[in-house]
Amino acid sequence: MNNPLWQSNLVPQALWSSLPGSRQGAGAFTKHQQTNNQFSPVDYVVLGVFLAASLAVGIVASFIGRRKGNAEDGSAGSDEKEEFVMGGRKQQVIPVALSLLVSFNSAILILGGPAEIYFNGTMYVLSIFGEQIGCVLAALIFVPVFYQLRLTSSFEYLELRFKSRLVRLMGNFLLLINNVIYMGIALYAPATALQYVSNGAIPVEASIAVSGVICTFYTAWGGLKAVIWTDVFQSVVMTAGILAIIIRGLIDLGGIGNVWQISYKYGRIEFDNFSLDPRVRHTVWGLVVGNGIAYSSTFGVFQASVQRYCSVKTMRQAQLSVVLVSLGAIFFVVSSCLAGLIIFAYYANVACDPSAAGWIEDSNQIVPFYVMENLSIPVVPGLFIASLFAGALSSVSSSLSALAATTWEDFFKPYWCLNATEAKATWINRLFIVCYGVSAVLMGLISTRFGGTVLQASLAFTGSFGAPLLGLFSMGVLFPFVNKYGALVGSVCGLIISGWLSIGSYLNGKQLVGLPTNISNCDVGTPGTTLLPTTVGTTQAPVVEPLDDWYSLSYVWFPIIGSAATTAGGFIVSLFTRGYREEVDEAFINPYFVRFYKFLSRSCNINLMRATRSNAVQPVDDAEAIEVSELSKQSNSPSRQGDDEPKPVDQSEDEVQPGETTDEPKPVDQSEDEVQPGEVTDEPKREGQSGEEDRPVADKKTD
Repeated sequence: MNNPLWQSNLVPQALWSSLPGSRQGAGAFTKHQQTNNQFSPVDYVVLGVFLAASLAVGIVASFIGRRKGNAEDGSAGSDEKEEFVMGGRKQQVIPVALSLLVSFNSAILILGGPAEIYFNGTMYVLSIFGEQIGCVLAALIFVPVFYQLRLTSSFEYLELRFKSRLVRLMGNFLLLINNVIYMGIALYAPATALQYVSNGAIPVEASIAVSGVICTFYTAWGGLKAVIWTDVFQSVVMTAGILAIIIRGLIDLGGIGNVWQISYKYGRIEFDNFSLDPRVRHTVWGLVVGNGIAYSSTFGVFQASVQRYCSVKTMRQAQLSVVLVSLGAIFFVVSSCLAGLIIFAYYANVACDPSAAGWIEDSNQIVPFYVMENLSIPVVPGLFIASLFAGALSSVSSSLSALAATTWEDFFKPYWCLNATEAKATWINRLFIVCYGVSAVLMGLISTRFGGTVLQASLAFTGSFGAPLLGLFSMGVLFPFVNKYGALVGSVCGLIISGWLSIGSYLNGKQLVGLPTNISNCDVGTPGTTLLPTTVGTTQAPVVEPLDDWYSLSYVWFPIIGSAATTAGGFIVSLFTRGYREEVDEAFINPYFVRFYKFLSRSCNINLMRATRSNAVQPVDDAEAIEVSELSKQSNSPSRQGDDEPKPVDQSEDEVQPGETTDEPKPVDQSEDEVQPGEVTDEPKREGQSGEEDRPVADKKTD
């Protein structure tokens, strides 16, 4: 087809002539014709100011937090590690919600979202429904359990629930793989954009290293509080960057109506693919169910999320912070997808697809290409690249803080640093942050070898390795008849299956999407309209082996397959090892499911839970309950006045009251009832009851 697209039947000529800025009959359009397609000195200054501001916000937030904490506690250095890792558990809902939002909606979404829409159509927009489902499930299923246990590491729960340190370490291993991969992809996303806008003057490797050092520094310096408030600042920058694209694009194309018409003519508008074939890249079922499973794991059990929603004052606030994330996710997903449509409509309008013309090296550079062609006003390109780095820094800093907290609580503290001071524990956590920062940079360098959009790479790898983690926690929180053997074997099965699928799919690159593109007005010597398939991954190969069907599965199904394999394996092994006979503390099971199992036991005589009800874990539902608990502890320490001289309130030790007969033993614990002078008891003295029964479950360790 040699005639321009506006003369073909695909897009009517009237439509093209009605569009503002139409390039009918215009000269060739190439990026080299633009004189301002590189970063200007002003843009470099804007980017530098943003990076410096991120450092400053993190440092200032940490100083303010320390001064406020010392003023409240009355002593410098009091509970320093708790302040560093958990922000003192006194954070506000809105900052925590924004931190959660930008931690998992980063530069990956700002670059990958528009690229996904540009090349593959609008089906991805339906993922917002999956995110809503995932956030609601996380708030209802996981938050009530983890918040009331008041844990620092979410993997402490696994040891308490399954009475096995090996299961706890397995969970840590899954988190480590997931977070390191995610940090690497997050660092790579803005680096490839900066390389393009600088025309190669700043290589990808240098950008990855610099951004890794910056976020490692302010995370190690200020801890969770610095991460949260830096995320708030970075969320504003991310919003400004994505809105700049949308506003300028709508002005250039004459409104959303024209954008919609052009995108529809090229087959980019699609919302009704209900295919049951799991090999179809995006379907309603895959996006809603698959993303629902993936995001319930992300916001429910990932340490970065648990660490944040456990840092607020009440459980209601914790649940609210997770629900607010779902509302913010709607904005970021819809705005990034709208930006993708606008970019596609613009290049369809000028009849030249930069990707098909070979002017960009990979699909992730389509957004910066558009920015440099159409938003070349000084400051604006710098602001956009800053928004990409904002998303990357927020994601990486959150993962660094989470990994350091779990490494301390799960590996070092129980074995080597049980009696470490608060100051020593804080500095060890800082050392862990630095080590994981180095691993993030190395993974970022490896990510340069990945194909396809960064969005697909992130969802495919983190979804596949996060799925066994979700299955592991789900078995603990929802199914009391699953024991430690089932949890361990099930998580291994899920890891093997989901990892095999994700790696095999990426190496074979089977997913092929063919949507129309146009290069008729490109100065490349091959005018005309093309229907070039966009290969996501590596080189397309013919299907010649039975396993190729498995490698052709859409990446959105990996979380479902991985979590299902984990749960199924856990059920089977627990059945054969008689897990249903083991007793489980109700505090470790979701309260809604506790009621459900009790209902089955009463009404249907189906006993799936042998639960115990210890008073070891008291629900922490509001700040008042916490304050009352603290006051009650303080009230036991002052002495209580007697008739003649002061005496301790708690007489659970060997104190003898004046006039008391001591020839015969007496009970030690008399529930604070004083023994009258001269009173003789016949009961033997009971020792060893100085509080062991009342010790919180979360403090009891298993062998």
